[in-house]
Amino acid sequence: MKASNLSEVYEIFDPQEPLKDEKLKEYCVERESPIDNIIRAIRNTPKPSKILFTGTRGNGKTTELNRLIDELKNDFFVVSFSIDDRLDMMDVKYADVLLAIGSGIYEIVTEEIELNEDLKKGLDNWSERIVELINEEQEGLELGVGFSAMVRLMAKIKSQSTTKDIMRRTIEPRISDLIENINRIIFAAESDEGLGKRILVVVDDLDKIAPKQAEELFFGYATALIQPACKIIYTVPITIPFSNKFQHVIRYFDYHQILPNIKVFEKDGTLNEDNYKLLEKIALNRMDGSLISDDALDLAIKSSGGILQDFIRIIRNSANVASGKEKGNIDRGDVERIMSDIRNDYLRGLVTEHFEILRRIKSEHNKSEYGKSDEETFRDLLYNLVILEYSNYSIWYDVHPAIKGILE
Repeated sequence: MKASNLSEVYEIFDPQEPLKDEKLKEYCVERESPIDNIIRAIRNTPKPSKILFTGTRGNGKTTELNRLIDELKNDFFVVSFSIDDRLDMMDVKYADVLLAIGSGIYEIVTEEIELNEDLKKGLDNWSERIVELINEEQEGLELGVGFSAMVRLMAKIKSQSTTKDIMRRTIEPRISDLIENINRIIFAAESDEGLGKRILVVVDDLDKIAPKQAEELFFGYATALIQPACKIIYTVPITIPFSNKFQHVIRYFDYHQILPNIKVFEKDGTLNEDNYKLLEKIALNRMDGSLISDDALDLAIKSSGGILQDFIRIIRNSANVASGKEKGNIDRGDVERIMSDIRNDYLRGLVTEHFEILRRIKSEHNKSEYGKSDEETFRDLLYNLVILEYSNYSIWYDVHPAIKGILE
């Protein structure tokens, strides 16, 4: 249902809520996306493919993944979760991710089928030894018995750093046993006696972990992350493809795709009419057109950089400002007020050294040859959405519109 007043605009335009289920059907607008390529890649091979999916934070990856899940849910048994719900995003290691995958598969599969007694006994024996070792260092965790203890362990390691450290010391030397047990569950679940479907795991929000963490995870432990014998999609930060190690690491994975940012402007500064209309449609699919003036919507589109999360946030917060003035719709001044706030948010994170790179990006639109420190700065600015990547078959860059005007 479209918003019919500003309070409903604030509720419906939630930048933290990706579209799924009924909202996906109601509000989703078709855009340029590699997700259909990924769907075909998953369908067209029986092998347990491992896929990397990346793009700028906030540009709609989770909504696109939800579209993929909706498309494949009848053909595959989908196990989907956000890593943010299970782990501390400031401290993610490969053993944590594998345990999250294993416990996630076990938890959802056992809701559907009963595992055979030999498999349950094997899983329980392994888990009992792990729990015993953990309890030797930290008593009173009350993890229970059986492999379900691993599920309960996941609930504790997100918030309890001591438990997390003990878990890692216990499981990492036995990581091959964990992988073997994950695969035993997968084989049983995918068999005709089990679910009779192949399993697809979607690990979302790994793109939100810090770039250095992501590099350690994917460049240091790629061979471990590809071991589970089912299809897996991992999201990764946009900075990962910029490493000189990337070409080596992607050989371990079957496929990788980047969700492009929506180009509001072309490299030469001309307006991309199709993408302008796309963002306009995204807004008007969710709200009655009378709730925002034409010039306010125009400014919101042109100021967003084509980042969907920013675009949704601009309209939501502008609605809140307009509502506070007891107006019936959003005008250009409301959007200007929000853009001023967003500009200040970006500026607080910038230092003098950043501006030379930003001026160069603004004028040349390409990634020049930098020294090591500037290269790391470029990646940080890209990760933090200060620099945005676009493509006209070849890649080019621009500064986020919120701060572009101050670089004169």
